[in-house]
Amino acid sequence: MLEMHQGANGQWLPPPPGMLPPPPGMLPPPGMLPPPGMLQGRPNMMPGPPPPWMMNRPPSFGYQPGGMIQRNDSTDGSSEDKRNAETASIHSSNDQTEEGAMKRNSSFSNIPNYDSSASESGSFVEGGPIPLRPPPPMMYGGPNNMPMMMMPYGYNPQFANGGMMRPPGPPGSMPPPPPMGLVMPPGSRPMSMDQSSIMMPNMERTDSDNSSIRSNGTNAASRATAGLPFGDSLETYRQNAKKSNDPAVQLDFAKFLVATADTALDSDPDPKKAKKNQDILYTEALKWVKKLATSTASRGSAYPEAMFYLAECYGNGSIGLSVDHDRAFTLYVQASKQNHPSATYRAAVCYEVGAGTKRDYARSVQFYRKSAALGDTAAMYKLGMILLNGLLNQPRNPREGVTWLKRAGSQADETTPHALHELAALYEGKGETNGVVIPDPAYAHDLYRRGAQLGYSPSQYKLGVCYEYGLLDLPIDPRRSIAWYTRAAEQGDPEAELALSGWYLTGADGVLKQSDTEAYLWARKAADKGLAKAEYAVGYYSEHGVGVKGDVEEARKWYMRAASQNNKRAVQRLKELKGLAGAAQEKSRAGNWRKEKANANSDGDCSIM
Repeated sequence: MLEMHQGANGQWLPPPPGMLPPPPGMLPPPGMLPPPGMLQGRPNMMPGPPPPWMMNRPPSFGYQPGGMIQRNDSTDGSSEDKRNAETASIHSSNDQTEEGAMKRNSSFSNIPNYDSSASESGSFVEGGPIPLRPPPPMMYGGPNNMPMMMMPYGYNPQFANGGMMRPPGPPGSMPPPPPMGLVMPPGSRPMSMDQSSIMMPNMERTDSDNSSIRSNGTNAASRATAGLPFGDSLETYRQNAKKSNDPAVQLDFAKFLVATADTALDSDPDPKKAKKNQDILYTEALKWVKKLATSTASRGSAYPEAMFYLAECYGNGSIGLSVDHDRAFTLYVQASKQNHPSATYRAAVCYEVGAGTKRDYARSVQFYRKSAALGDTAAMYKLGMILLNGLLNQPRNPREGVTWLKRAGSQADETTPHALHELAALYEGKGETNGVVIPDPAYAHDLYRRGAQLGYSPSQYKLGVCYEYGLLDLPIDPRRSIAWYTRAAEQGDPEAELALSGWYLTGADGVLKQSDTEAYLWARKAADKGLAKAEYAVGYYSEHGVGVKGDVEEARKWYMRAASQNNKRAVQRLKELKGLAGAAQEKSRAGNWRKEKANANSDGDCSIM
């Protein structure tokens, strides 16, 4: 039997003359394997992808070319002495080069686990023991066909031998690229290699038909995505989702299918074929989601995020489903049993409005409390408003209500900025808090500003009002007022649109040029959304010919729309029109509204707005 020998410097001695190296990717002949004692009982590892527990982990500490230093938890004193003797030379060099990096002792039994996600370069954290990395497989390609260790992909030598650097191997001795899904540890880099001398590991499945992973290219979903610009990547994503056992990965793939289906209508010039491709993708996505939302014996309980997503689809009738509030409510409740915050909030809304279940305010508040306790921002805001104003048959509790509003405001984002606006109104002095909130104009302005920066249009409109009239101890600033009104109007806020109409009606020196046409158009946009004040303004513009041809009958129509919403000015103006002599007299008054306004005794406020 041929035996391996190790030199004084820890290098492998060349094989006997005449021994040919094995083909790449194969183990050396039995005689070329290291003696069993050098592996200390570890099984010899076949080359190929690392086992799952080795994924994304750097090599274990204490690895030497001549053998593997393993953690030994036994109390045998002879084993401890042997370990100390084997590692004495390494510790003596490492303690000098990495002073203060980590404390070392004569044994590797106290080395903490390595956490590659703690920082960019990696750090050491305390925790339970992790399996030591088996020795890398042998390969040939060095000088004189000398066997060399094949390092894993992304291997960083500074983590080997307790931090001692290892000299790089010659060309042809580096490993192949990793299989898909293998990520390098932070701080490591792929090393140069000669792929021509290395055989890629066999990644084929061993199941009989490979049906669980490999696509035969004839299924409908593959054909539907073949013509899309990213059809190949979608097929790769599909195969990875089939391989993965992570429900989050599979749900993400289902959502990606839905997004792809939304663009499938433009993938084919034939509308019928494009619609068929879209339906195929929706069907596949629905199959994935339903599978994840159903409990099975192998997987156990259903995936709550999938149940929530499916309930949302039933609630809004997306991905080809018809609206079914009963099924949506059932899924919301099932996901809530697994403490899903958003699903718990949706279940509370269903109880509040009676969607899919009988209206029950007590159960609604119960679910709102549970969702808020789970950290849902929308539930915190809703519960705060319920307790602050005594809604849903609940007694008023301003103290607890303000507490929940503050919690919601502390984690407000673009989707839930409402609590900031409501808190700002309380600190402005609006609302009854029984002394819980002391008015603070500066803090109210800060809360409005935070809400406005998150894109909340009511807060943007409020800042426009403050800068127009000098509220909250702010200076009158037409430029800032118009700017905030504009940002709110861009989101379709009718109050801001009407406010811009007022600015265009009067103009602002050096900021905004006066324009009757723009004033009418902005007021008309707000009136079309049903704002009573805007309907009255459009009626006034139509009556007096401001930005539009004067028409009393058109004005009367808009006055009646505003009066139907109990607008007092519109009601009064309709009474005045009945007493007028006729349309001719009213026509003569068109266009003279500014002169009448100047001659009237007023306090300067705009009577239109």
